[in-house]
Amino acid sequence: MEETIPLFPLKLVAFPGELVNLHIFELRYIDLIHDVLAGNRRFGIPSFINNTIEYGTLMEVIEVSKTYDDGRMDIRTKGLKVFRVLEYLNPSPDKRYTVGTVRYIDNKTEQDPFLKSYMIEKLDEFFACLHFIGKVTISEETVSYDVVHKLGLKIEEEYKILRMNREIDRQEFITDYLDRTIPTLKSAEKAREIIKMNGHFKYLDPINF
Repeated sequence: MEETIPLFPLKLVAFPGELVNLHIFELRYIDLIHDVLAGNRRFGIPSFINNTIEYGTLMEVIEVSKTYDDGRMDIRTKGLKVFRVLEYLNPSPDKRYTVGTVRYIDNKTEQDPFLKSYMIEKLDEFFACLHFIGKVTISEETVSYDVVHKLGLKIEEEYKILRMNREIDRQEFITDYLDRTIPTLKSAEKAREIIKMNGHFKYLDPINF
């Protein structure tokens, strides 16, 4: 499906289902949000990565949290679905902001039960290493989009995940990352414990020669 929508290019990656808070201060984007609120409340955030615009996420304004006397706004938005930018006009002939024609990506949600179970196991282990137990909720309903921004990935890695249209591929990417990262975290934790012992009295058994 193709559609022409207002675009708000940003150097970030937003994912479907994610809540994104934005402070709107540029005049052109204040115009954009006013137009969006007067219409279907939707606009696109194409990710500006490596000086290019290609993929992004359709967002919906769910709340205007605050408005300022000079026109600025704080808004809460939610990611809906991923799109690919086919063409864009910056600015549009009759607007100060960018508009573009996008094609929505068909998200294939089929999962491999073993891979899903393995991802959840590794996520629990990862957050335990970070001492985030109780602060991050992982369950059988968890999908890759729910955790991507909690993993400390580089923005280029997040963008690579955004471009994937299969949940299986996203889960494979995440589990591979966790398999490589968890041993490093454990080594760092061990090093921290050793460092903590410096300066403390040590009770060591003498070696019998």
